[in-house]
Amino acid sequence: MRQKETAWWLQWDRIVLFLFVIGTGLLSALNAQRILGILMVLALGLLMITRTRQQTISVKNVPPELICYSLWVIWAGITGPFVAANNEIFWLDYRVIVQMCVMIWTIYGLLRFKLTPQVVFVGVLCVGVIQMVAAVAGISQVGDLTQANERVMGLTTNSNFLGFLVTIGAVSATVLWHEHFVFGGLRKLFLFSFILSCGYISAISASRKSLIIFSVFFTIWCVLVLPRGRGIKVFASRIFAVILVATVVYVSIPLVMEKTAFGTRWNELTKEGRYGVGEGVRENIRFEMYMAGLQMFANHPITGVGLGQFKVHFQTGAYSHSDIIEPLSTTGALGFILYESFYIILLIRLRRIFLLLRDPTEQYRVKALMMLVVVILLFGLGGPHITAQPVFVLLATLSAYSWTKLHELRAEASAAIGSLHRPNPRIARLGLRSSW
Repeated sequence: MRQKETAWWLQWDRIVLFLFVIGTGLLSALNAQRILGILMVLALGLLMITRTRQQTISVKNVPPELICYSLWVIWAGITGPFVAANNEIFWLDYRVIVQMCVMIWTIYGLLRFKLTPQVVFVGVLCVGVIQMVAAVAGISQVGDLTQANERVMGLTTNSNFLGFLVTIGAVSATVLWHEHFVFGGLRKLFLFSFILSCGYISAISASRKSLIIFSVFFTIWCVLVLPRGRGIKVFASRIFAVILVATVVYVSIPLVMEKTAFGTRWNELTKEGRYGVGEGVRENIRFEMYMAGLQMFANHPITGVGLGQFKVHFQTGAYSHSDIIEPLSTTGALGFILYESFYIILLIRLRRIFLLLRDPTEQYRVKALMMLVVVILLFGLGGPHITAQPVFVLLATLSAYSWTKLHELRAEASAAIGSLHRPNPRIARLGLRSSW
């Protein structure tokens, strides 16, 4: 008889992974995070030694998005030294993405051996809770919330990062919506309250990008993800969701726009209402960054200008503020395709899994994960993710989960077709199965 596996919170490798996830949103000391990273690598090494017979998928069978990302890192390393105008900046940034690559493969390896992605999403949710408490506790210390320089930052050094962390925390809460081990019987009440509170924190952070993306996420969740099934009942649920979202927006707009830093920054964008949103965006410096990045790509379409070199070539010395322009302008067309393949492959695979699933709870979970990828992509329109640890922690988690889940579903389909009674050796070789 197979012994019951030890609870995930009692296994030190998962504890290390959980602490690493927490660290990506809270730790500012690089050495502290590196220590946790080293511990993760050691944990993976131990699992490879002691659990090789119980691996979920053969080590030779790896997700294509991880291969594409690794090839992007190699491509950036090969081309950068020849085209970079400032090699010191290039090597500093390249060292970071090499460390990111090691982190991604390590997280994938840990989850491949013990597929409990809940560990990661609970960690992201905890970061959101901690940042929320810190932000609310710090409001009384802010003298004038109508001033853009008085924006709430929580435990971060950047209000945009605070908005990103709480929004990603809210999305993680939706992923955990049906997980019974999270916060017991009051789970959904707590999670829904947390999600709404994240919207409030996004507003007082005055991050225009974060609040808009949070609004888009909340609408998608209420209208497209949360209602399950088909028929008149689901249609009515979606109508109710639209009314709920519209009511929340109608009630919250006056609170957000009046006497807040967000309202001040929105007026800056629209020049006190003289510009429309589109015209205001075109007048914003980020529009200039997009145009400058496209020009850099036009001048160097194959190799780009070199990793980290956008800020060297841009007139103000600022980074690109775009996860599209940054890889396109710095690593060229091939680098852009390899880098963006991570997102595209994940979305395609998650959709394929959704079509194969029949259980409504699992279908909901996959829709929530697809929504997470969309939210990350939306944030990428206003900031590069190339060196963003929290983003690639989540992408590595989605890679491990979706790759394993797809193999399980294919194996089950093969078993069903081959025989309804005879055990399938392919399933036996899978060993540990997804806890989802």
